[in-house]
Amino acid sequence: YQVHDLSNSRTVFAWNDPGAANYDLGIGNNTATCNTGIHPDWTFCGSANKSFTKLSIYINKPQVILSSASTSVILSFANQSFNKRALNTITATTNAPGTITFYANGRRIPGCIGLNVATTTASCAFKPQTHGQIYISANFTPTSSGYTSSNSLTSTVSTSKRITVR
Repeated sequence: YQVHDLSNSRTVFAWNDPGAANYDLGIGNNTATCNTGIHPDWTFCGSANKSFTKLSIYINKPQVILSSASTSVILSFANQSFNKRALNTITATTNAPGTITFYANGRRIPGCIGLNVATTTASCAFKPQTHGQIYISANFTPTSSGYTSSNSLTSTVSTSKRITVR
């Protein structure tokens, strides 16, 4: 059994003739007095005595930890003043593809849940049911691995009474 580093012409590990009483065992190239230069892989050295040697091999599978890339969500509005029961557009811009959910006063906005953000922007058509201040926020969940989820900072908009006739 031999393991070699072919790019550097080196023996990494050799265990030759394992059934013999004195088998060939070595780590690295053979620099011992037996067959030096002739057999750098420890062949015909009889370097280990079976009664005194115990061989254990441990293989460690390295764990690669990927750092997660940060994401961001930026909310924008056509204007900071919404009209009650009128259609208003909220736009969220992200830096990665994923899904986004919009919130008004901490509650998910119907029709604006899990919107696909394939081109880093998503829009929500929102009809406020109350007037006064409304706290708008968004939650972004990336679809690509290696990214973290993120929330937007809460933005406040003012909602005025309806100005159109029913």
